[in-house]
Amino acid sequence: AEAWSRQGLISIVANGATDTTFTNFNVNSNINTRNFNLGRLLGAETGLGGLTAHLNLQAKQTEAIPLSAQVRGTIDGLQYKEETIKYVQLEGFYNSQRMGATVNADWRIGKIFAQANMTQAKVPDIDFRVRIDTLSIDPFYKNENWKNPQLTMAMNGNLKGLDIDNITGTVVIDSLDFHDDNFMIKPGKIALQAGKNDDNIKYINFASSYLTANIAGQYMFTTIGDEFTNLMHTYLPNIFQQTKRIRTDQNNFTFSISAQNTGELARAFPLPVDIMQPATVNGLVNTIDKKITVDGNIPYVKYGDIDIRNTTIHIANQDSAFDITARTGLLIDKGSHMKYKWIISLVSSQVKLFEDNLFITSLINCTKEMTSPKEINI
Repeated sequence: AEAWSRQGLISIVANGATDTTFTNFNVNSNINTRNFNLGRLLGAETGLGGLTAHLNLQAKQTEAIPLSAQVRGTIDGLQYKEETIKYVQLEGFYNSQRMGATVNADWRIGKIFAQANMTQAKVPDIDFRVRIDTLSIDPFYKNENWKNPQLTMAMNGNLKGLDIDNITGTVVIDSLDFHDDNFMIKPGKIALQAGKNDDNIKYINFASSYLTANIAGQYMFTTIGDEFTNLMHTYLPNIFQQTKRIRTDQNNFTFSISAQNTGELARAFPLPVDIMQPATVNGLVNTIDKKITVDGNIPYVKYGDIDIRNTTIHIANQDSAFDITARTGLLIDKGSHMKYKWIISLVSSQVKLFEDNLFITSLINCTKEMTSPKEINI
């Protein structure tokens, strides 16, 4: 069969055999498109245009053998924004035990190889590999501050399960090289690992040269937003509206985050502050017992021309109030001969609700002194 539409040409040629109940069949088909306008079908915002491709599909099933299928083909041309992507090889398969797909593209703007497969179990095993070689970023994302950005990376993953609250496995990114004419980011190995320890405690660990983060305990990402809202409703009911979508609080975990020097990242991405020395934040979230604690130690960050040093933060909730203590030092550059140094201490602060009125009680110490450019320790 061949059909022209306003989107373009589609032709399908099929042969095979089947019984009258379509329980037993063996079919081979060939599908071709020519300048089929995906933009009209999927929406102009996708950036997709004409598609020219040919695919070969084989499918069979009997009363004794479950459905299995294979597809192979090539995208001869796909318009994406101002680029025409050519010669993308596709393969896919499906059977009662496993399904998967492979994509291999060698374009003018770079190379991409991706392969993934998944078992058909109730809690499936998922394996995937991705290779990207000197891929130009401009056709996919434009940043006026980047000049000829390119990406190279390799990623391997082995996961078990699709439930985000209980998924386990490892994802590793290696050989990451993101650069343009003015910056180069090579963070080395990046690893994400999720699982359970010997005591059946869940954990998630993220490790890289720029950031490490860990979560351990009973975490439920699908409900934590509602649980946190209900907890904060006790203190700020006019801001956090109580939700009844959850019946039982389930989150009780600790977390820790450590960020390293971000100088090179700041050359590529607009960061709110530049972290000059390693900073750490640790805490506890226990919605079951209505407890939240956060402790931060941030030795040195820069915000524009302001040096922010030796910042410490402690936050903890009580039955009817939040306690907050903090200390920081600001070094403000006013020229080559003089700087202003501020020491700001939030000795104690309480956020308390009483009869639907919010009370904030704080004790703040603030001192200012002049210092020479050499005396920058705070």
